[in-house]
Amino acid sequence: MKRFLPLLFLLFLPNFVSAQAAPGPFQVGYRDVTFTDISLATPTVSARMYYPANVSGLNQNPANGVFPTIAFGHGFNLGHLDYGILCSHLASHGYIVISPSVQLGFNVDHQEYARELAACIVYVQSQDTEPLSDFFNMIAPESGVYGHSMGGGASFLVPNEFSEIDAICGLAAAETSPSAVSALGTYAGPFMVISGSEDNTAPPATNQELMYDASTGPKIHVSLTGGSHCKFTDANTICDLVSSAGSITRAQQQRLTNRYTTAFFDYFLKNNSNSLTFLCGDSLVADVNGAIVTYEREQIVCVASLDEGNSTDNWVAFPNPSDGLLRIDGIENATITDNCGKIIRRLVGNSTGIEVDLSELTAGMYWISVNGMSAAQKWVKR
Repeated sequence: MKRFLPLLFLLFLPNFVSAQAAPGPFQVGYRDVTFTDISLATPTVSARMYYPANVSGLNQNPANGVFPTIAFGHGFNLGHLDYGILCSHLASHGYIVISPSVQLGFNVDHQEYARELAACIVYVQSQDTEPLSDFFNMIAPESGVYGHSMGGGASFLVPNEFSEIDAICGLAAAETSPSAVSALGTYAGPFMVISGSEDNTAPPATNQELMYDASTGPKIHVSLTGGSHCKFTDANTICDLVSSAGSITRAQQQRLTNRYTTAFFDYFLKNNSNSLTFLCGDSLVADVNGAIVTYEREQIVCVASLDEGNSTDNWVAFPNPSDGLLRIDGIENATITDNCGKIIRRLVGNSTGIEVDLSELTAGMYWISVNGMSAAQKWVKR
């Protein structure tokens, strides 16, 4: 059953809306790198790295900062340089993106592809502790993996090769061997898949929708109305010769892709709650109401307001902050989620309310939502 949600919860952040799809605050440097990982079938890997810089261009020095890593996987019979627009966009928003030149031609191994993508993340993260590296002390521990078509499906195999992965995303992701759908059944981390409604190469009904249904953690499926399989690439490639053209332009498709993928990674790799406007807020409302996208999500709590008080819609949670004992008056059911939207506990009480001991939770900020997430408020566990 499809669970497309016309959007219910708003974050009023209009200035951030245009910024997310636009290039970020950094210029983009890029360089071609080669590294060796003896665990791989072909130990030497060539790749292009895109990174935040103060001056754009080849081999420029990176900008100051600490940045998460994202590995990007190209599609079948496509190349790692066919996605410079998407990779550069993420780099401009403060990510180090590495796109390897692997699994070329017709004789491909999807599981090995996942190993190669994982090896790319390990390589980039190793630069953080190399005193002679230009990226010394600049690599955050958070990492994601991202890919198109075959590369999207292979991305979903990566958690079995690199358990430290924090978020995965696929564009028109295609089923793989071994099965990406089956692999997602054991993955409980943040997941996004973006499809094109006019994709006749990896149709959503037999690929991305099955992947979405299989994933068990916080998950999002965005379908681009009129989107095609091949317009995720920079320009016309061999892919365009065998797939439908779709009814939106390449620029439109890539602008929407940048909007949603940047929001996804910003939220789950940088804990940037402003990104919720794209995942379930006013920007998404505009896209849904304008028939630009359709959308489904689960286990991502989107709040109507970041209320510092203790009452919302005639219910009250107290004490706040608390050492663990929580009382909620006025409701019989509630959900506790963490700051990234992961459901921690589902609470059930009676007609007088809910009383529960949550002392086993680690100290931090949580969200309480009720009535199908129609309202939420902040709760602090000390």
